[in-house]
Amino acid sequence: MATRRRVDIFFILYLTAIVGFVVVSKERDQRDKEMQELNESIVRALIPPVPMHPEGDTLRCYVDADSNGVVIGAPAEFRTWMEVRDIGPEDSVSLSVHSVVFDETLVPPDLARVGSRTGIGQLQDNLVAFPVSLVIERCGRYEVTITARSRRVHESDGVFRYRGARFDSTLVARALIDEVERNTRAIVVIAEDTSIATPKSVPELEIGVARGEIVSSVGFEERNLVRVNLGWAAPSVAIVRGGGTLRLRSRNAREAEYLWSGAVSARPDSVTIEARAFRGAGGKDIARTTFTIRGSYPFLPSLRPSVAYSGEDINFDISVSGLDDPTRYHWKLFEATGSDRPILKAEGNGPRVTYRIPSLYGGRRFIVDATYDGRRYRVYSRRAYTADDSRYELHVVEPPIRIEAALPVRASKAEAFAFTASRYHHPRFRGEQPVDRLGDVEVEVRNENGQRIDTDVWMVRKGAFEFSLRDRERIRRGGERVSIVIRAGDSALRRSVELY
Repeated sequence: MATRRRVDIFFILYLTAIVGFVVVSKERDQRDKEMQELNESIVRALIPPVPMHPEGDTLRCYVDADSNGVVIGAPAEFRTWMEVRDIGPEDSVSLSVHSVVFDETLVPPDLARVGSRTGIGQLQDNLVAFPVSLVIERCGRYEVTITARSRRVHESDGVFRYRGARFDSTLVARALIDEVERNTRAIVVIAEDTSIATPKSVPELEIGVARGEIVSSVGFEERNLVRVNLGWAAPSVAIVRGGGTLRLRSRNAREAEYLWSGAVSARPDSVTIEARAFRGAGGKDIARTTFTIRGSYPFLPSLRPSVAYSGEDINFDISVSGLDDPTRYHWKLFEATGSDRPILKAEGNGPRVTYRIPSLYGGRRFIVDATYDGRRYRVYSRRAYTADDSRYELHVVEPPIRIEAALPVRASKAEAFAFTASRYHHPRFRGEQPVDRLGDVEVEVRNENGQRIDTDVWMVRKGAFEFSLRDRERIRRGGERVSIVIRAGDSALRRSVELY
C-alpha cells in the first residue's frame, strides 16, 4: 500500500513538471515570435522596398493605324524611363520585364526592353535611371510590369549593414532581406490612333519653346516661353511629362503664348508639353514639344563674408554655379535701421558687390539683396552643406589696430623705444586712421623675476609713440632679458629684449 502511494506521488510530480515545461515553452515561443515581429518591423521601417519611380503612371503614344487598330507600316517604338532611388556607389540593382499585358491579354514580354542603367545627379543623390522601350503594334492599353532586384544590404562577419545601420544576421531572416531587396512597378501606355480616313486640308497644329535646353542652378525657378499656333482654334495645352506649371500669357487669332515655370532639381529632367485642337483633323490636331533641364549646385566661387570693417572697401562675388550670365545679376545694399524700412546705400548690376563702408561704422549692419533675372536664388555652403537664399548680412566692426615696433635684440636700459599704432594700416583699407589718444595705448615691461618695471609713454605725433624705463634700477647691472607688451585696443605686440 505504501509502495503504491509513493508511485502516485512520483506520477503527480512528473505530470507537474511536464505541464510546467509546456507552459514555459509556449511563453518562450510567444516571446520569440514577438521579438521576431519587432525585428521585422524595424527592418521594414529602415529599409524600404527598392524605390521605383516611372516617368508617369499613364503615358500616351500617338500612331497611325488602320480600321482594325493595327499600326500602319513598321511598329512604333515608345521610349520612357524608370528611375530607381536609394542606390549607393557600393550597391547594385537590375531591372527586368516581368510581363506585358495588352487590353487585359498577356502578350510576349519581349515587346518591352530595359536598357543599361545611368547615374543621375550627384554621387550622393543615389539615383539611377533605366531606359525602357515598348514596341507598339496595335492601338490600345499596354501595361508593362517591371521587376527590380537590388543589393543595398551588405553582409559581413554575421552582420547586415545598411546606410550605417547594423543588424545581427541571427535575428533577421534572410528571406526578409530578400523581400525588401525586390519590388515591382507597372507602366501604362495608351496607344491612340491619330489617323483619319479622309485627310483634311487644314493647317497643322504646331508648338515650340524659346529654350530647348535649360542649364541652371538647383533650386532656382526657371521659365520658358511656349508658343502655339492656331490661336483662333483655342487649343488646350498641358504638361504631359515632367514638372512645373503652365500659365496662359496671351492669345490672339494667330497664336497663344504660355509661360512655363518650375524649380530646377539636382537630377536632369525633361518636360514634354502637348497641345490639342478639336477640329477632327487627326494627327494634325496634336503637337508636342520637349525641352531638357540640367541643374548644378549653386556654390559661391569664394566664401561668403559675414563681417566687414569700418573704412573697408567691400568687394565680393555673388554669382553661383549654374547662373552664368553676369548681366542678369542685380544687387542692392541696405543699412538696417531696426525698422521695416532699411536705408538703400548702393545698388548695381553684375555679380560683384562693391562699396566703401564709412569710418566709425562699427556696430552697424548691412543687408545685400541679390537677384538673378529679378528673382532670388539658392546659395549652397561647401563647408556646412547648407542652403540659403541670396540675401546676405554683413555685421560691421571696427578693424583691428596694427602695432609695429622695431625693437632691438639688445639695448641700453636708458634708451627710448618707438612704436606705431594705426587702424587702417592694411592693404584692405584705403587711407589710415592712426591712434590719436595716449590713453588708448599701454606698455608693460617685466623683468626675469616677473616684476613690473614702471615706464613713461608719450605721443610723438598721431599714431607714433615712444616709451622709456622709469625704474631702471630694477635691471641688474650685468643686464637681463625683459618682456615687453604693447597694447592698443584689442591688439597686443609682445617682444623680448636684453637690457644692460
